Amino acid sequence: MIEVKIVETRVCEPIARAASNPEKIAAAWNTHVIAAPWYGAGREHLVAFGMDTRHNITELFLIGIGTLNECIAHPRDIMRGAVIANCYALALLHNHPSGDPTPSEADRALTRRIREAAELLQIHLLDHVIVSEPRDNHPGYFSFKEHGLL
Repeated sequence: MIEVKIVETRVCEPIARAASNPEKIAAAWNTHVIAAPWYGAGREHLVAFGMDTRHNITELFLIGIGTLNECIAHPRDIMRGAVIANCYALALLHNHPSGDPTPSEADRALTRRIREAAELLQIHLLDHVIVSEPRDNHPGYFSFKEHGLL
């Protein structure tokens, strides 16, 4: 016999409203991730923002903390929180401590795998954003969606 229990329910206010573009997603990183007690700028951090149907960020999932130049994650680790929290959409984010937000081949491969997993689970992958410090010629983030890579 299988028994199903609701372990926890909660109603929370959105972290950020209508975060449907990379600028707003990066701003939510700067507001909520950098302020977190577990954040350290010298390591890569992989997080996901879970969203409702209006792209309000309702959840922040810490997926992993890596090293200076990589953070390893499996699609099941990334999608688990979105499934449990019944998210409509997901934005994947990570930082590059080097300050250069250009995606590596590993970043591109991860994005492809997450896109496939999200499609299978019918969760909209809104974007994968790599954040860094703003510099002369870039705004401090790279958006896979904006660059046609999603």
